[in-house]
Amino acid sequence: MCTARSSVWSSPTSCTAPAHVTAPPWTAIQGTARRRSSAISAVTYERRCRERYPHELTPDGHEYLPVAYVNVDALPTIKGLNHAILSFYGLGPPKYANARQLTQLVLDCARLCRTSLVVIDDIHLLELRREADRDANNHLKRLANDLQATFVYAGVGLCHGGFMHEGLRGSDAALAQISQRFKRLPVEPLRRSNQTERATWLGVLQVFERELVLLSGKDGDLTNQADYLWRRTQGVIGSLTQLLTEATAEAIDTGAERVTHKLLDAIDVGYAAEVGAGRQRPRRAAA
Repeated sequence: MCTARSSVWSSPTSCTAPAHVTAPPWTAIQGTARRRSSAISAVTYERRCRERYPHELTPDGHEYLPVAYVNVDALPTIKGLNHAILSFYGLGPPKYANARQLTQLVLDCARLCRTSLVVIDDIHLLELRREADRDANNHLKRLANDLQATFVYAGVGLCHGGFMHEGLRGSDAALAQISQRFKRLPVEPLRRSNQTERATWLGVLQVFERELVLLSGKDGDLTNQADYLWRRTQGVIGSLTQLLTEATAEAIDTGAERVTHKLLDAIDVGYAAEVGAGRQRPRRAAA
């Protein structure tokens, strides 16, 4: 994950505008669990913002959206990024708008909705050796420069793929703005080797527990199975999300309306997690 510089928003037109919680401005999140990690971070930040400003509308009457979340396409373009951001705000792009007009509309939406955190997921899909992708990267820089918002990039292998150096090599790599602007936050599986790490794992399970929409669910349904859930997922948030999502769907379909050990044990998740839990044998690579 990567983050960029932070700022506190203040309205140029209204002294009653919400005061946002300050966040780091440029951040890059890297890791296999980065989607769930960036989502949790965004949800936490939004809750804090809404505690400070608990209104659905801004002082000017626009919907208050402190966090924007956008996925990068497999073949990113400036137009595609603009369309994705406008879709988040519930707008279909004007049929005959050019790139400049679309960009201005994106900026207007973010400002009117008081967006102060922008999460760009799957940023590793930007292949900065391609010209169109470099244009998309420069477009994101322009948005970050023009908006008083923190930008969070989430992706896999950002350091290994040359993303942090924007595809530049040798002495030119020192000129890369991403590596200068962004703080890298590697995402690793959660561990349970000491009391602090175990408390963190329990905290994650408590968050999931609160979000479960099951009629018969009870406090402790997940936290009382902390050891088991860690063995099943090895602390990988993505595997935990998959396991609990499928368990919740199964609990609803069967009418049990509760996540139990028996139900969890009947669900297979990703291959790596199943091998790590000893539920499957590792496959040998073909000779």
